[in-house]
Amino acid sequence: MKLSRWAMFALVAVVCGVTRHSQADESNAPVEVTYAMGAYTKYLGAWSGQVYDDRPSLQGDIGAAFANGIYLDVWFAKQVGPVHGVPGNEMDFIVGWAGEVLALSIDTALAYYELEPNFDGRKDNAWAPAIKVSKTCGEDALSIAPFVRMEVVIPDSGSSYGDGMFLTGGVEAKLALLEPLSLATASYFTFDSGAYGCDQNVIFGQTAALQVAAGAWTLSLPSFLLTTPLESDAIRQTETCFGVAAESKF
Repeated sequence: MKLSRWAMFALVAVVCGVTRHSQADESNAPVEVTYAMGAYTKYLGAWSGQVYDDRPSLQGDIGAAFANGIYLDVWFAKQVGPVHGVPGNEMDFIVGWAGEVLALSIDTALAYYELEPNFDGRKDNAWAPAIKVSKTCGEDALSIAPFVRMEVVIPDSGSSYGDGMFLTGGVEAKLALLEPLSLATASYFTFDSGAYGCDQNVIFGQTAALQVAAGAWTLSLPSFLLTTPLESDAIRQTETCFGVAAESKF
């Protein structure tokens, strides 16, 4: 999850969420390139509920998806303004596969989280295998997709972080409004076993984005993320994050 060199910022994008990996359609080119860029009020972890940096955050990614479902992705974050404590810059390197198995959508990936300062050894880095299983129901006017997701955090050798796991269950939905507007939203609960040395807790998350289709672009104007721990937590409290983002593919 991290980066700190502007030279590597060919493109910037979000997260709050959340990057979408699009599998290349067999009727199109064998490789589909996606990229995204966004600006957010803070760097807030969607699954963990942690504020990694309370400064404004530029986040983005660039990826390539192949016709066989394999994809490669680089995600990065760059914080804006004077440093308050630990820098929240990050770069993630991800390889994965997305496709359908028994009518279920499967997205499985292995990420390597390179934290700030970048490329300084393995002090705060981690490996993170993850899998997401979902089932989309409905049509273009309204689609609903229940999902479950598991991510295991494995600190790299010499890392100061602790291991742990995020187990998430929730529902994603998309509602078509007046053309070309749509509303994308998700509600979920995450069990954090204590990854990165945090307290064990359950986190509720809610996202929403008003999306505008503009040719090859999808604009999120704005996007919203709320997280709140269900129990008192020394590290986490109720947090909100707002942003604007753009995503495209070719």
